[in-house]
Amino acid sequence: MKPLLAAGLVALGLAVPGGFAAAQQPQTLRVSTYLPSTHWLVSDTLKQWAENVKAATKGKVEVNILPTTVGRPQDQFETARDGIVDIAMGVSGFTPGRFLISEFPQFAGSAKYSESSGAAAWRVLKTSPAAMKEFDGVELLAVHLTTPFNLFTTGKAIKAPSDFAGLKVHTPGGLAAKTAGAMGMAAILQPPSQAFEMLSNGVADGIIFTIDGITSFKLDRLIKQSMIIPGGFSNGGIAYLVMNKSRYDGLPADIKQALASVSGEQYARLVGKTWDERDRRGLEALQKAGSVVQTADAAVVNAMAEKTAALRDSWIASVKEKRAGADAAPVLAAFAKEVKTIEAEIEARAK
Repeated sequence: MKPLLAAGLVALGLAVPGGFAAAQQPQTLRVSTYLPSTHWLVSDTLKQWAENVKAATKGKVEVNILPTTVGRPQDQFETARDGIVDIAMGVSGFTPGRFLISEFPQFAGSAKYSESSGAAAWRVLKTSPAAMKEFDGVELLAVHLTTPFNLFTTGKAIKAPSDFAGLKVHTPGGLAAKTAGAMGMAAILQPPSQAFEMLSNGVADGIIFTIDGITSFKLDRLIKQSMIIPGGFSNGGIAYLVMNKSRYDGLPADIKQALASVSGEQYARLVGKTWDERDRRGLEALQKAGSVVQTADAAVVNAMAEKTAALRDSWIASVKEKRAGADAAPVLAAFAKEVKTIEAEIEARAK
């Protein structure tokens, strides 16, 4: 073990001689996230997952969510891989190109709900050796996705495909920015924290964001027009929960089984249901604030499909070139099939 790494492990209390097998007391898994501890994703859903782990392992394992991020947000994969922490939550989009195959959930029209996109992404990842190879060096415990991105403007109503042309929109980057460009818009890449100033000063005419994000960043007072795109204008990148491989391999079989029972698809649905509900409440807040909410019609949806087809083709070609000839088309098809199945289940449950 490298001296610096060993010192870091001792400082964090992770160097437990003998690991789980020799331990007589409940074991603690330390978790670092890319988010502040006050964000609902940490204080609500990740905390609930921690409680689920404790219950599933009958108190043998406790999860300690660290109050501050260890390392930089974009370094969370490495903090878990290198044993600086036991588990880390990170986002694939923070390291462009690294999780190339894992971009499959992000295309326009992919999924209507966070729950469906997250659960479907988990199923597809676990059955795609090429995609799982992008997580070599760690144990992938779970993934989750945001709710779909939609289009919100401070004035101009978007009713036809031609109305997109020339709009200056704040975007989260990635495929959302590329989709904006394909639709004739000018994408402005800035952190969400800059969105209020940009929208209020007219630097941006609108924003591509989740509904929950609009209300969380108090942008609802600025938004006059809200266009909801069936399946999303674009969808967020995969957020992952990964565990140090040695630490995971040292777990007894019953603990691994208990951990799996509350992670994987169960975790994706836990996050997804919460995010979907926050979007529902956010939409109500937008309407209350006076925003005109409309759903994109067939002309807009068809235009988006036509204009973004080249993005899919380019991505498939890039995967083939950079991932030893891997074919990404079946991954997209499998994801679409799983989303359809899960969304039918979600909508039947809501009746």
